[in-house]
Amino acid sequence: FILLNSLLLSAAFAYYVMDGLYLILYLTCALVVFLRSVYVTMVRNRIWRLSKQELARQMSYSVISWGFPLVFQGVKDLVLLWKTSLGVLPHVIGIIFFMETAYICYSQHLPEKWSPGRFDLVGNSHQVLHVMGLAAHVLQWT
Repeated sequence: FILLNSLLLSAAFAYYVMDGLYLILYLTCALVVFLRSVYVTMVRNRIWRLSKQELARQMSYSVISWGFPLVFQGVKDLVLLWKTSLGVLPHVIGIIFFMETAYICYSQHLPEKWSPGRFDLVGNSHQVLHVMGLAAHVLQWT
């Protein structure tokens, strides 16, 4: 249910961000990555028999496909900056920064690596991922 909603949210968000061929290519890539993640995590290993590192890597594919519209919009704004004002540049840099920070912290388990056992309840990499993703969304729509 959660994975399906993530895919639908990505499709809806991509509809507003991208147009034409980019939308079709994005949805195709997102669907392929989503189906591969489901296959590897559930079917191939008989439902959740993965090491923590492998599970994090497979789930990061879903995170990348979900966050791709934000990064794409940022790159698109940077490329087309001559048509837009320079006021958009801090937003684009902020969005890219927050999305990259979220991806790196989640995939590398940075807070947990620095101090094992200390970030079990508050401040773990999953929570950092959500906070950085929320910050990127706020920057996108302000």
